[in-house]
Amino acid sequence: KQYARRAQLGEVFDFDRATLNSDGIFRTSTRGWFAFAHACWGLLWFFGHIWHGCRTIFRDVFAGIDPELDEDQVEFGVFQKVGDVTTRKRVLSA
Repeated sequence: KQYARRAQLGEVFDFDRATLNSDGIFRTSTRGWFAFAHACWGLLWFFGHIWHGCRTIFRDVFAGIDPELDEDQVEFGVFQKVGDVTTRKRVLSA
C-alpha cells in the first residue's frame, strides 16, 4: 500500500538530490553516447554472427531434410523442391 500511495504522488523512492546535484534527468556526454552506440552495434554484429552460424550448421534441419539420412544421400541443389524426387533439375549439356 505504501508504494502504491507514493507512486500516485509521483515518487516511489527517495533520493538525495541535494548531495548528488541531480534533477531526475539522465545526462551523458558525447563519448558516452558513442560508447553506447558502439556497444549496441557490436551486440548486433555478435548475435548476427551467431544467427548465421546456426543457419549454416543446421541448414539441413531448416530445409526439412530428415536428420536420420546419411550425408551421402543428401545433395543440395539436385531438386528444385527439397525432398521431391519428381522435380530433379535438368543437366544442361553444352
